[in-house]
Amino acid sequence: MPQSIYDRYLENEILSADPTKLVVILYRAAIEAVAGARINLRNGEIRERSRRIVKAADIVQELLGSLNHSEAGELSQIGRAHV
Repeated sequence: MPQSIYDRYLENEILSADPTKLVVILYRAAIEAVAGARINLRNGEIRERSRRIVKAADIVQELLGSLNHSEAGELSQIGRAHV
């Protein structure tokens, strides 16, 4: 399957990113998924909206699961009660 130039760029960006950059990439993807879901909702595209919301939630859940609680201490507990 041929990849677009953007897909190849994104793959390279991810593979060469340090951990902080990976977090930024994931947050950006979650924000973009929510923005897209809002557009889908306006257009009545419920299935696509749901797919994007699940994608955003999966990203946030993965970020929460990757926290190092011994290093981050109390900061890593913020938001855990709401998940």
